[in-house]
Amino acid sequence: MRGYFGIIALLTLSLVTMDVSAATLLDRSIVEAKDHFQSQIFGKGGGTKDLRYAAADCDAVATSDPLWKTVLIGYENLPVQNCTATVKGASGRALLLLPTPEQLAKWTVNACSSAKVRPEKMTACWHWIADFMNDANSYQFVISGTISEPASLCIGPKRQKVKTCVKDGVGAMEVLYTFRDGITSTVENGDICLMDQQCNRIQPTDDALIELISKEPTKISKKGRIAGINRKVYDACQDNGKKVTDSEWREIVRTSMATAWTSDHNDLIDLLAKAQLAPHGKCNMSEQG
Repeated sequence: MRGYFGIIALLTLSLVTMDVSAATLLDRSIVEAKDHFQSQIFGKGGGTKDLRYAAADCDAVATSDPLWKTVLIGYENLPVQNCTATVKGASGRALLLLPTPEQLAKWTVNACSSAKVRPEKMTACWHWIADFMNDANSYQFVISGTISEPASLCIGPKRQKVKTCVKDGVGAMEVLYTFRDGITSTVENGDICLMDQQCNRIQPTDDALIELISKEPTKISKKGRIAGINRKVYDACQDNGKKVTDSEWREIVRTSMATAWTSDHNDLIDLLAKAQLAPHGKCNMSEQG
């Protein structure tokens, strides 16, 4: 009988040791990831200035600001920043959420863990997620307003037939794109970008930029920040055959970010990891488009 209890004790000790080891590896990965995000956001020299391109000249939105009763409904008690940034001549204004390196580290590493990534592949996993999100939006969640992006993203089939749109350097020109709830949106001129049909940049006045923050979008695009996941992939991963509407997609992206702010998980980043590392059917990042 003592032999039986001895075996049970050894098995219990082994399980505890495995749990502790897994937790330790996860903690180490989070520390490693945090250092990575720290250097990306603030530079490798240990600086304190946020280098994210839309995060210039930012001020916290005051608690008395009337925007909390309109555009910022759903973002209460979050550190929303009112930022103005000029990139290569394109000057925008936007309300932003800027996740910290620690938040990003926890969200990415825990997403990998939720996708059952093996310990030896953990670093490669969170690096992939970090690179994907950095390429997509530089870890910036635009609640509302305008930020600059390359004009090439807005030169579709119609504009490609216009001579002035295919000149060298036009695609690299920075123009303003409109956002709402972490998604590019159509507000002005029936387009997601402020550029005329001859590919000339439209630069609103300061007052007009402020007005754009409160304008309700007429159409919502596909990708939800900061995960950068396409709503088509999101739909496929729900396994219910339904397609979310514009208003539903806005609510999903907004709620995911607001809830994640005080959590170690971000639902859409968890889904991103699942679609990349444990895909099934069209719940697959190869369907991202």
